[in-house]
Amino acid sequence: MDLARLTQCLRDSPFSAHSDYLVAHARPCIDIEITGAAIQTRRSRFGGSPDLPRGMPWPESPHGPYRFIAQIDCGELPAIGAALPTKGLLSLFVGIDSDDGKFFWRSPGYVKAFVFAPDNALTTVAPPESVSFGGARAVRFHSGVDLPFDQYQVDAWPLGTDYDRMEDYGRLRDSLHVSPHYLLGYPSHCSLGYDPTPGQGWKSLITLGSDGDLWWEWHDGDKLMVFIEADRLAKHDFTKLASDAG
Repeated sequence: MDLARLTQCLRDSPFSAHSDYLVAHARPCIDIEITGAAIQTRRSRFGGSPDLPRGMPWPESPHGPYRFIAQIDCGELPAIGAALPTKGLLSLFVGIDSDDGKFFWRSPGYVKAFVFAPDNALTTVAPPESVSFGGARAVRFHSGVDLPFDQYQVDAWPLGTDYDRMEDYGRLRDSLHVSPHYLLGYPSHCSLGYDPTPGQGWKSLITLGSDGDLWWEWHDGDKLMVFIEADRLAKHDFTKLASDAG
């Protein structure tokens, strides 16, 4: 969906009186669709085994091995005028929550990312047994636009907070996406009463829904949201990420 189609969609909706406001606050995003395609080396996928440089040790935190969740062939991404890389393989890993509660989705370093250059020799590496669960799914990408999730993400929110009205708005917003998984846009969640964005200068990198086939269970079946500082994204520096779930 592009801005022209979004504008028409809003004008035909119960929120037509606020279409100008919502279009002005729309952000580009890239929807991620899970497909039934075969898994291929160096291509985008969720779950399974990552493609890593030969000899690279498996990523670990002080709490144990990270779990591989996704790799994105940046050359497959649609051009939407964002600062994402246009080549290379972006790989994402998450920590395993510690039993003492000291390492979980809001902890620094909970999400770890690597970018491998196109000329880097990669090989598929099976995860350690302790983090080897869930299937692997090929994915493809679609350019799109996203709307603010709720009143916490923007100033002068015009829609109020009536539950039924927000339910209707949520259904309209969901209809803009092909799945609960997407890059950029606004972070979305199931239960938080605040904007999960860490602060000024940060932006949403990826939002992922829970998925039984992948064994993704973010905050009791909610969503995982990953953030990056805009300056770092512009430099394709993924060494510092923040996250939340809900």
